[in-house]
Amino acid sequence: MASTSSSTPSLQPRNKYDVFISFIGEDTSNCLNDQLSAHTSSIFGLRLLVVLGICVGAAIVLVLFLISLWFTKRNNNSSNHNSSHNPSIPNFSKEIQQIKLDPSRGMASSSSSATSSQSPKKYDVFISFRGEDTRLNFTSHLHEALRSKQIDTYIDYRLEKGDEVWPSLEKAIEDSILFLVIFSESYASSTWCLKELAKILDCSKNEDHLVMPVFYGVDPSHIRKQSGSYQKAFEQHEHKGLDKQQLQHWREALTHAANLSGWHCGVDRNEAELIKEIIKYVVQKLDDKYQSEDYLKDLIGIHRKMADVESLLYKDSNDDVRFIGIWGMGGVGKTTLAKALFDRFHSAYEGSCFLSSVMENSKKYGIGALKQKLILELLGDKESHIVMVDDPIPAYAIRRLSRKKVFIVLDNVDDHHEQLEKLVGRHHWFGPGTKILVTARDKQVFGKEADDIYKLEALNSNEAFQLFSLNAFKKDYGSDPKMSELAKEVTRYASGNPLALKVLGSFLYDKSEEAWKSQLKKFQKLTFPKINDIIKLSFEGLDIEEENIFLDIACFFNGCFVRDIVTLLDACGYSTKIGLDRLKDKALLDICGETISMHHLIKEMGRQIVREQSLKDPQKCGRLWDSNKIFEILKENKGGDAIEGIILEASELLEEICLSPLALRPMPNLKFLIFHKGFKESKLKFPCGIEFLPNKLKLLCWKGYPSKSLPATFKSENLVQIKMTYSKLTKLWDGDQNLVNLRAIDLYGSKDLIELPNFSKAIHLERVELSFCSKLRFIHPSILSLHSLDRLRLKHCKALTSLTSNTRLKSLSELDLDGCSRLKKFSVTSEKYLVLNLSGTPINDELFSSSKNLNKIDLFHLCKFESVTSLKPLVDLRNLTFRNAHHCNMLASKLCSPFNETRSLAVVSMINGNELLELRLRTSAYYLY
Repeated sequence: MASTSSSTPSLQPRNKYDVFISFIGEDTSNCLNDQLSAHTSSIFGLRLLVVLGICVGAAIVLVLFLISLWFTKRNNNSSNHNSSHNPSIPNFSKEIQQIKLDPSRGMASSSSSATSSQSPKKYDVFISFRGEDTRLNFTSHLHEALRSKQIDTYIDYRLEKGDEVWPSLEKAIEDSILFLVIFSESYASSTWCLKELAKILDCSKNEDHLVMPVFYGVDPSHIRKQSGSYQKAFEQHEHKGLDKQQLQHWREALTHAANLSGWHCGVDRNEAELIKEIIKYVVQKLDDKYQSEDYLKDLIGIHRKMADVESLLYKDSNDDVRFIGIWGMGGVGKTTLAKALFDRFHSAYEGSCFLSSVMENSKKYGIGALKQKLILELLGDKESHIVMVDDPIPAYAIRRLSRKKVFIVLDNVDDHHEQLEKLVGRHHWFGPGTKILVTARDKQVFGKEADDIYKLEALNSNEAFQLFSLNAFKKDYGSDPKMSELAKEVTRYASGNPLALKVLGSFLYDKSEEAWKSQLKKFQKLTFPKINDIIKLSFEGLDIEEENIFLDIACFFNGCFVRDIVTLLDACGYSTKIGLDRLKDKALLDICGETISMHHLIKEMGRQIVREQSLKDPQKCGRLWDSNKIFEILKENKGGDAIEGIILEASELLEEICLSPLALRPMPNLKFLIFHKGFKESKLKFPCGIEFLPNKLKLLCWKGYPSKSLPATFKSENLVQIKMTYSKLTKLWDGDQNLVNLRAIDLYGSKDLIELPNFSKAIHLERVELSFCSKLRFIHPSILSLHSLDRLRLKHCKALTSLTSNTRLKSLSELDLDGCSRLKKFSVTSEKYLVLNLSGTPINDELFSSSKNLNKIDLFHLCKFESVTSLKPLVDLRNLTFRNAHHCNMLASKLCSPFNETRSLAVVSMINGNELLELRLRTSAYYLY
């Protein structure tokens, strides 16, 4: 049987405090209580001292309890005042009197916070006080002391003049940084004071440390509970018939303010010394505030991002422990953003710690040293009594932490288990209201503990130009148009990366126009080392397969469709989908819709890695993209077994290059061949034709291919994609080829193409693009028998006369015959809903009546069908969801009755339907032109 004794304690409520000290304020608050508080904070880890402390404490409590029975009435006020509201001494009363915050105060308003951060405040301090109590004594002395320290203070002596003053008073509160609220005996009797207090607390939402109460000759408990003179004041307000809801709001404001740490000024307190103490505290607060604002001043775009993360930190209740991840590529500003948020919020918490460079320091000093630093800073211990090394955080430390609201930043974490779990563990380790920020390049680091993950994006073009200019120019850059244009070029190169913008700006500062141009030219060949080294850290930690996927994308496939990259690299033996997910988590690429997007600097970092590999061993240079190097290799027939990919922008060639028919023979292992020619005539010439292509090719992408067919010796069984737009092809090859791996073929604009070969073995072929192949007369029947075929585009194939198939295709979803002006025979069916475009074809009623019923047409285009009068033989109108019938005059008048049968018609678009009489639609919309 299970031991009940061992499980019972876990079922009982956990004690909130370890020690409770009872004392008489005037006797012990300035000596014994201070010593006990300090001693208690250092008791951690010393068991013998704990035992002795319990014994001594029990004796003290007993003695003090007996004394307190005698002096209770006499000393009640002193005890409350001295223990609760003196920030200069450690106190336990602040913990005993738990602050009850309105949960709504914990919600961050991104708009207000962003505005307040950007707009400088007009006043340093706003003083709220009751004039008849303190104007001529304490408040006037405090005001003078603040002025003597050049602290711009708002103090209004006109509060009693009437309601017309309130708008300016309200504006002054909004324009102030800190608030000194001087509570006095008759403070609550003034509705002006109560309105001020409510407004002050509203303006300092989530930043209670900006509000500092002074209890001048009044018991804080009277304010907290609205007793004594404060009770009488509210009775008078009620007697005057003031709104009960408004009165309740003021009561809550008084309770909230009375729970804040501040100062007590009683008859036994030296006012001059107290004012000095207040001034010292205010100066320190303002120093912290202005340092933070100065730090943010040159951080372009930071306020918007701070507001975004702040809204995540305070998303739900202020009492929730929130774990927020900040994720992004190297140099994008994760550390900067975390530091700005820490500087802004940490002073409002009972403990805080910013652990910088966790990845680097954990390797250098060990995770134990970081744990020790974190615990000591959060608990406030002056000396270490915790020996941890790699041990878990002691239970007693976790117990103490679970009662504290702390703010933690772990910067640059790269290991979930070894760093994150050992440093911040679980939410329950920390007290209610704790906020934890973690920055990382790898999304997987955050694990399931993160409540939200904020992806930090690069700066937009305007912000990027502004940041670069701040670092690159002595004065206004707009005065020199040439330098301004060069600055825009550098900004485009940096692609919004703040680190790159600052480094390049500083590097080019005070340099000549010629030096700028020289550096821009150098960027085309080499990356900037200081930038590259930072960004390259994200590459480290990838396995060999992930590295190859990354380098292939950086060199060849940035901006390509995800599906194309997956099919190509899967054919190379990679697990591409999981590899792409890993690269995305490492912030090395983005997947935007259906395409891969890689930041320019990351792409250049990948290419630099390939360069460095080739410098170490030229025989292992497997990826080529530099036009001059490719020209040299092709012209001299160098090549090599290591070359697996070539991408050449022929437009970059400075002169026309004539190559031999066997120029590609020295590269037998070539997998990716990509030749682009731009819009100009290609400078890459094969005057004697092309007689060799490597048989291992998986991607053949050759815009403007110069020969009439592929080499007779070429075996295409490894081909995954053929993309030869605007080619000189008349045919691909003679005979049959084993095309078992082929997924897509694109011969767009190949005007000399006459026919296509047998594709019966291309069992995985999905997409065929033959638009604007104006001489194409014949589509091989094998294409229209492929159940894998998803898309067939034959737009403006003007020589095409027939397109028929007896096979009911399983996958065909798009068929485009727009502009096939000689099409005479048409019969194609599909089991899938089909997007069919027959606009501009000579289809007539006779052809429609002989065609098979296409009962699953999803989108139907019938522009310029001058002679068609009916769709019924071809289309089941009940399943038609879109109809485009521009210039179909005869058809229009026949559509009224069929439309009544339409059940799923979504849109009707008819232009120049002159004979259209009436449409009775049961569906959503129609357009008549």
